[in-house]
Amino acid sequence: MGPSRVVKTIISKTERSERITEKECIHLLRSNALSEIGTVANAMRESRHGGNVYFREDVNINYTNRCMNLCDLCAFGVPHEAKGAYTLDLDDVEEKAREASRLGVDEFHVVGALNPACGMGYMEDLLSTLTRAAPGAFVQGVTAVEVDMLADIEGLDAEEVIRRLRRAGLGAMPGGGAEIFDRKVRRSICPSKISAKRWLEIHSIAHSLGVPTNATILFGHLETVGQRVRHMAMLRDLQDETHGFKAFVPLAFNPDGTKLAGMYPDRALGPTGWETLMLASAARLFLDNFDHIKLVWQGIGKRLAQISLAFGVDDIGGSSYEERIFDAAGGGTFSKAGEPWLPALIRDAGRKSVRVSSAYTKFNKKKGVIK
Repeated sequence: MGPSRVVKTIISKTERSERITEKECIHLLRSNALSEIGTVANAMRESRHGGNVYFREDVNINYTNRCMNLCDLCAFGVPHEAKGAYTLDLDDVEEKAREASRLGVDEFHVVGALNPACGMGYMEDLLSTLTRAAPGAFVQGVTAVEVDMLADIEGLDAEEVIRRLRRAGLGAMPGGGAEIFDRKVRRSICPSKISAKRWLEIHSIAHSLGVPTNATILFGHLETVGQRVRHMAMLRDLQDETHGFKAFVPLAFNPDGTKLAGMYPDRALGPTGWETLMLASAARLFLDNFDHIKLVWQGIGKRLAQISLAFGVDDIGGSSYEERIFDAAGGGTFSKAGEPWLPALIRDAGRKSVRVSSAYTKFNKKKGVIK
């Protein structure tokens, strides 16, 4: 059975480069026309990027898992004195960075839990340690949630926090903490986390300072299709204003190790492969002002990541060595750098691998990241 007349009409709008509405995007996501929507999404990504698929060789610096929020959706954060609680010593970070640089890593992804002991001094020293130990490397890190905490505990505004982090070496910010913008669902899954309004405000500030960011959505838990689309519409609106988002990153909820899975065993199951491909495809059509649609391979698996490259996706993340947040929820990551397996994964899917930073600056083997 082919797509409905309504789906065909919506698809034809995108082919004429006309913006589709929230209602139309909801209709696409509720349809069974994955093949047709995916075909158009693939054509759109190829018109922008050809056969290129972007990746990065990076090491994750998850500097602390001690968290004052302890959201039910998260398997990473733990109470301050819990068994296994840690905060990285900066001497160890420096040693790790030097070794990673020696093995060819050119980016660090810095994200941690909300630990008030990790204030501005710690964060500035952490970033400057990385840039000193690995000259020329790119640093993406510090979510809007972390920026908000730093502003609160230091008595600063978010703009000053981001300015200081940038001076210390921050190159771009990830989209973590967005989860789902719907207020009711947010109260259920992460009641202590900053509001959607605050998340958007901090990203707007970053864009005004010339700091590019990513935008995420966490899907496959308690949210509806309509709430997913409203979330994307709010991102599209901000992108119209600032043009500061680099990539839209749908993050598949993984219930393993989370309290949310036990609280809602029949609902918080994580998305199916169909839902994942449909959201990525619809996002390519709906988010017409985003250059990149990125699915992180750790969250969906290598095989589905390869398939997604035919459904509008042009980026499957990075090597993410020593990543602990996905890993805590059952994601498959690697412990050591030095194995260039991502290009092969991309080539096997019939695409050309392009090594970049999280700001999509290209990598040169002799010169490092070209800004």
